[in-house]
Amino acid sequence: MTVSEPNTPAPQGDPTAKTAHFQHDWDGDEPLSSTIVSTVATLSGTDPADLEVLYDTLDPDALDALFEPRPDNRRRDDGRVWFSLDGYGITVYGDGFVVVRRLE
Repeated sequence: MTVSEPNTPAPQGDPTAKTAHFQHDWDGDEPLSSTIVSTVATLSGTDPADLEVLYDTLDPDALDALFEPRPDNRRRDDGRVWFSLDGYGITVYGDGFVVVRRLE
């Protein structure tokens, strides 16, 4: 298992890892959708360009906007969304916590 501490970028790790947990950095340069694709690529040992296209599952821009902080910078702590990408189930929580788990 590969786990990163809160407020760190997506985990780097070994392709045999089955689960990753991380806190998305809303103030960072990478959008949530890109962080998720990078994490799935790392866990699966696959180049991101060779993964299933995220847009075929859901709109990446909508995902990025769904839980980003409100215009007054208050965090969105409620809600969650689940989807699958290239054999991994991804759960994104309103507070930016993300769980990526291999589907078996």
